[in-house]
Amino acid sequence: MTGASGVIGTPTTVTAIRSRIRTWTLLWLLLFLLSLVLWVGFLTAGGIFYVLSDAVALLLALAFVPVIVGYNALLRPSAGGRSQAAMWTGLVGMAITVAGSLVLLTSDVLGGAVPGGVGLAMQIVGFGLQGAWFVLLGVLVSRVGLFSRRVVVVSYLAGVGFLLVLVGSPFGPEHPLVAVGGLISVVAFVLWAIWTRKELQQP
Repeated sequence: MTGASGVIGTPTTVTAIRSRIRTWTLLWLLLFLLSLVLWVGFLTAGGIFYVLSDAVALLLALAFVPVIVGYNALLRPSAGGRSQAAMWTGLVGMAITVAGSLVLLTSDVLGGAVPGGVGLAMQIVGFGLQGAWFVLLGVLVSRVGLFSRRVVVVSYLAGVGFLLVLVGSPFGPEHPLVAVGGLISVVAFVLWAIWTRKELQQP
């Protein structure tokens, strides 16, 4: 069952919400792909890539807020408080990520006068909460019947990927949990964005 089939609401309202989610998901996907390019530059060249990478991380968090809010609007009529709990989990995560990105950008501009490690830790925690949101979304959409099974699966995988990064990050960026979690989340996030946009377009 895909599209709006499991969602309560007038056809016009549901269509408008789905359209907004698709638009912001596309923007987020483009920023996400840009962040991967900048991450390579960050690892190989440094310099300006530090600032650009942190700036895009900030934009990623801001662009994902309308996606989180949109899914709550779509799912709340049928999922109630569970949908709102998922929304607040995601919004708190994005707020922490924004704050962490601002700390990192300030550190970049001031040449390390501000402790950048604090900002990085905040980013990791924030994206970890985003991972929790993906897991909760997977639970909700599977119960409501909003998406196909493949979307439910990649929702879980995206969430678990970021949670693995969160758990492994205290042991260092080269820890296997960070590497495995990062790879899982990258692949799952891209597939999630592509597939949800396609299925939200269906009547």
